[in-house]
Amino acid sequence: MAIQVPSAIKLPNNWTYPAILYKIIDLGTQENKKFGTTARIFDFTFELPTETKEFDWIMKPLVVSREYAISMNDKANLPKMLYALNGWIEITDEQKKTFDGRDWIGKQCTITVDHNDSWYPIIVSVAPTVKWMAVQTQFNNSIFMDLDMNIQEINDIFVTLPEFIQKKIKSSPEFLAKSDEYIKKIEEFVWENEGQVPF
Repeated sequence: MAIQVPSAIKLPNNWTYPAILYKIIDLGTQENKKFGTTARIFDFTFELPTETKEFDWIMKPLVVSREYAISMNDKANLPKMLYALNGWIEITDEQKKTFDGRDWIGKQCTITVDHNDSWYPIIVSVAPTVKWMAVQTQFNNSIFMDLDMNIQEINDIFVTLPEFIQKKIKSSPEFLAKSDEYIKKIEEFVWENEGQVPF
């Protein structure tokens, strides 16, 4: 079956590329309708320094993402990916107990991309860099958003995310709880300041 790709979009081919993890976004608890389960999901985005395209008259690396459930059991995908990011060095018990994405942003690796009959690239595997591979320079700013952060920190990043990612996050109980907290704070401010609003 021929894959129709929007003409304005450049995507990486099915191949293995050097990559840098530069963004991790907490999507909150999401439902897997296929398996009837729920899990806390984080979206990991890698830039591909050797694959570039001109955006707004600037050459920028292509990026690809993959979602991982925050689970450290032996069968889960996340610890396998972190093991690869760590250069095949076992992650510590402390890292398994308390996942902090900020410890991993900026790590270099290689990723294998496939399209699986879809025009959108899928990360099928992550592996350490190889000895002969040049050290790459990160282009994009490092970004980390955890829904346990305060509402202002979340909002500063949330408004920059693509709409489809925002929609996912908005459906999570963690985000809904933060929204309720924010509304409550506004109501308290209005009450304490005789009808004034904080913006």
